[in-house]
Amino acid sequence: MCFWLKEHVLQHVRASWESKDGHHGVLDLGALEFAPEHVSVLWQQSLDVTLAAVHRAPATPHVQVVTLTAHNRADAPQSMLLQVMPDARFRVLGNPVVTLAQIPANGARDVQVHFLGAAAEPWTLLAHVTRVAAESQLRLARLVEFQVAVPAAS
Repeated sequence: MCFWLKEHVLQHVRASWESKDGHHGVLDLGALEFAPEHVSVLWQQSLDVTLAAVHRAPATPHVQVVTLTAHNRADAPQSMLLQVMPDARFRVLGNPVVTLAQIPANGARDVQVHFLGAAAEPWTLLAHVTRVAAESQLRLARLVEFQVAVPAAS
C-alpha cells in the first residue's frame, strides 16, 4: 500500500519553494519515504466495515448470524468485495465473499453472514475489504479484525 500511495502522491502533487531574496526551486518528492503508519494519516478510507449485530439463528443454536455494515464515505457510489474469515471454531455457511455493488454516496448497506460453530467466549472474525470498479487506479485493500461476542442462548 505504501508504494501505491507514494505513486499516487507523485502523480498529483508538485511542490516548490521560494525565499524572500528571490531564490526558488522545485522539491523532489520522489525522495519521500512512506511507512505503513503514514497511510492512515494521508489516506482516508472511503469504505469501511463495522460490526453491527450478532445473534443466534432461530431454531439453530449452533448458527450465529453476524450483521456487518459497509459504509461508503465518498461523494459517489462505490462497490466493494467483502471476504469474511472466522477463526478455526467456525465455518461460513454460504459464500465467504460478498460483492456489494453501488453502495450509495455517503450511505451504508448491511450484510448478514451465517456461521456454523459454537463458542463459549468471544471469537475473532477477519473482514478483508477491497474497493473495486473505482475511478481511481488506486485499489485499496485492508483487513479489519472484530472480536465477536457470543450471543446469549434464547
